[in-house]
Amino acid sequence: GSSPVRVEGIPADIELTSSADRVQVYALRENGERMTEVPVRNTDTGSAFAIGPDYRTLWYEVIVR
Repeated sequence: GSSPVRVEGIPADIELTSSADRVQVYALRENGERMTEVPVRNTDTGSAFAIGPDYRTLWYEVIVR
């Protein structure tokens, strides 16, 4: 193919077994640089966050402490 690359960010809810206070998520630029912090919420079984086209990326960094 050739530039520009076109992709579609698919919405998804990601669930983790760690509590939200232990999790940080960032939307990343294509070079790995952080753009935006993604909100993480508590659930009955741990935590969850939503990804999708609003973040305008395919790459995310998830940190669990």
